[in-house]
Amino acid sequence: DSSLPWVGPAGGPVVSMVGDANNANILYAGSWGAGVFKSIDAGETWLPKNMGMNNFYINSMAIDPYNSRIVYAGTYRDKLYKTTDGGQTWFQSSTGIQAGAIVYTITVDPQNADIIFIGTRGENSNGEAPWKGIVYRSIDEGITWTPVLQNVSRLGVNIQDWAYDLVVNPKNHNIVFAGLHESGVYKSTDGGIHWAASNSGINTDIISVRGLSINPASSSADALYMGTWHRQGSYK
Repeated sequence: DSSLPWVGPAGGPVVSMVGDANNANILYAGSWGAGVFKSIDAGETWLPKNMGMNNFYINSMAIDPYNSRIVYAGTYRDKLYKTTDGGQTWFQSSTGIQAGAIVYTITVDPQNADIIFIGTRGENSNGEAPWKGIVYRSIDEGITWTPVLQNVSRLGVNIQDWAYDLVVNPKNHNIVFAGLHESGVYKSTDGGIHWAASNSGINTDIISVRGLSINPASSSADALYMGTWHRQGSYK
């Protein structure tokens, strides 16, 4: 709507945005080509916050729910960056992550912020399978990373599928879901150590997930919502 005022940073499409749960005035926007922007006045004005970054193509962002000065930014082919001073300076926090990783999604465990999951895809110049998709887990606030879900293949094809979204159940952090590019939803019930497909009721060979969400207000947090690509609709 051209009648609405422009709100937001100028410098490239905004791919990811996160807000401080403890201060509604503080927002971070990850742009495609101009890095991270920060607002401290609820989005009225923005300033670039890129000191220490070597890649300005931001794919994903997340904030530590207990310490909002800690923010994570996933890049396109330059792994993961972290700030501990509210975006003033950034450093790469990627030990154990595959070379040239695209970080599509980041989720911080809402019960234990030491535990973080990221969904990645590795180096592949021609855009064809295998895609080297790996979900990693960190148990030390992103200092080191371990693969926990990889080599996922649809119908026996060696595609090494990757996760576009990851969510942790807010009432039981042992339950983690991964939404994959072609293989639907995978679920872990032991904090991300072991995984299995969870696609009962979806009657298609290719299940292309683009978003997952759990209602945090639910008393049991049993309702999981999935948005799909290829005109497959949404599921609950």
